[in-house]
Amino acid sequence: MLKIDTDLECTDPAQWRGVAVYLGKPGTVLEQPTLVTTKCDGNGYVGSVVVAPSGEKDALVGVRVVAGITRNPEDCPDANYDGCIVARRALRYSPHESLELQVSLLRDCISQPCDATHTCVAGRCIDTESVPSPSSPISPDAPSSPTPPSVRCGDDELRCPTVGNVCCLTVDLNQGTARGQCRPSADCPPGNITLLCDDASDCSHLDNGTEGKYGCAVLYRNPSDVNLSWVPYFITGTQCLPMQKFKVDGLTVLMMCQDREPCDDGSQKFPCNRSRGPDDLSRLPGYFWCDYP
Repeated sequence: MLKIDTDLECTDPAQWRGVAVYLGKPGTVLEQPTLVTTKCDGNGYVGSVVVAPSGEKDALVGVRVVAGITRNPEDCPDANYDGCIVARRALRYSPHESLELQVSLLRDCISQPCDATHTCVAGRCIDTESVPSPSSPISPDAPSSPTPPSVRCGDDELRCPTVGNVCCLTVDLNQGTARGQCRPSADCPPGNITLLCDDASDCSHLDNGTEGKYGCAVLYRNPSDVNLSWVPYFITGTQCLPMQKFKVDGLTVLMMCQDREPCDDGSQKFPCNRSRGPDDLSRLPGYFWCDYP
């Protein structure tokens, strides 16, 4: 859990242009942010981001958080961070443990760029590995609020919440890759896929006696000249729907199962399979949904 705050006045747009978060391998120069937000409250709290490994459970991850003071945060790297604050961290995931990493964007680091392996602390550059480690693993006995649901957003270890700044995904069919950013759903460009969930656990809070169990539905349409009714072809996004829904607003529905658990509609279970498409070309690489007979 990456928690971001600042000691600057951040509720005035004239003094605060927002924050961009970059995730990737430590020391690499990441050009596209995975999250951009202008949110910040009167206490200087920007927000939190849930990050999880998509590969090895103990993989290294590099974090770069940029605040724009006199320019938009996405423009800060090209300006060598003049009028900006940049904070970098390098850490290793800890299998089966939850960690909190606090990143504070402080005024004494304005216009202090450092380099890709250093970060500003108290106005000077230090090695990112010298920054104090994240807090100790969260004790299972410690009182805490439930971990909010999140969605795998592409191949870069990014996870986005299911509300607010949700996953806006771009798919490269030729390369079989997916890249995403956490953005308000209204800001997701045309042609991108908006993921509001990726398995039934994101939707269980909607279960009720009238409509039964809810699942995470991938919504899609098929070419009119091809009989591919149960193969997601032109995907528009995902959202929570009752498990018994098979059509909505003219779109076909299949249930996502990113947790690899079978889809259970209350009367029978359907196996979770890897995503695929015509000629085994996945239209949503790296994601999974259930096959219906």
